[in-house]
Amino acid sequence: MNPPWITALKKEFTAELRAKQGITTSGLFGLMAVAACGFASSIEKPGPGLAAGLLSVILLFVSTVAIPRIFIAEQEQGTFDLYRQWASPTAIFLGKLLFAAAQMILISLMVGAIYVAMVAPELKIPWLYWVGTILFGIAASNVLCIAGSLVMGAANRWILAGVISLPLTFPLVFMGVGLLRVAFGEGTLNGGFINLIGLLGYAIAPIGLGPFLAESLWNEANTEDRKGLQGQGATESQWEGR
Repeated sequence: MNPPWITALKKEFTAELRAKQGITTSGLFGLMAVAACGFASSIEKPGPGLAAGLLSVILLFVSTVAIPRIFIAEQEQGTFDLYRQWASPTAIFLGKLLFAAAQMILISLMVGAIYVAMVAPELKIPWLYWVGTILFGIAASNVLCIAGSLVMGAANRWILAGVISLPLTFPLVFMGVGLLRVAFGEGTLNGGFINLIGLLGYAIAPIGLGPFLAESLWNEANTEDRKGLQGQGATESQWEGR
């Protein structure tokens, strides 16, 4: 028998293969963003710093489109309460986080390859570019999973997800730019390694923090829902007694 988080991961892949909303929307968004940058830089390639900044922003926006909906859509479709009946909050969160990371790895590879072909200057350290691109996608995905899990019970979920994501992703962008510009030939390799370690920490931290938040928030929300249903049942009983 598979662990619950593997079952949750399979459920996410199955749902995405049926609808194909997240990967399609975010992939097209990334493609159009890179194409726009490519047309704008067709005469003169951007410098290493600007190229690193453009790619970091594109990957961040792509992840913002793709990741929070993995959590928010579950609540909007009314399937989250059923989901919690057979899986713990930790298993649900880990399943969604791993699926989001896999999705962003695929999108980061696609966007990174098109970006190198259309926009980027000559790569000086190719391995650092690919490691940094993939790691930036994973780190952005994991951080946005935290934001998505925090706003599931809120009224204005999408707006609140953006507000929470903003301060969380600022350091991520700085580290991504610092790493990628070294791959394009600007800065020292030592500085690139420092930013690489920072991105790695950003990618790992939500794995430990996310399940704790999910257990605290989703169990509390579940308790409040049950109290509300019990209160509604008591009210109906009172009316029937009258």
